[in-house]
Amino acid sequence: MTIDQGLIDTALLGAYFFSIVQREVDNEFLGRVFGIVFTVAVLFMPIGTWIFSIILQAKNSLNFLFVGLMIAALS
Repeated sequence: MTIDQGLIDTALLGAYFFSIVQREVDNEFLGRVFGIVFTVAVLFMPIGTWIFSIILQAKNSLNFLFVGLMIAALS
C-alpha cells in the first residue's frame, strides 16, 4: 500500500462512517451527533500534536525511520 492509497482509504473510511451516522441517527438529532463527533476530533488534535512533538524532535535523524515503521505497521 502506498501513501496515496492510504489517503484514499482514509477518505473512504470517513465517508463510510458519516454515511452510517446519517443512516442510523434520526434527522432531529443529526446535528447534535455531528457536533459531538467533530468536537471529539478537535479535542484530540492538541494531544496528538503534543505527543508527536515530544517523539519527533526536529534534529533527530531517526524521525524518518520512526515514521516509516509506523506507516508500514499501520498499512
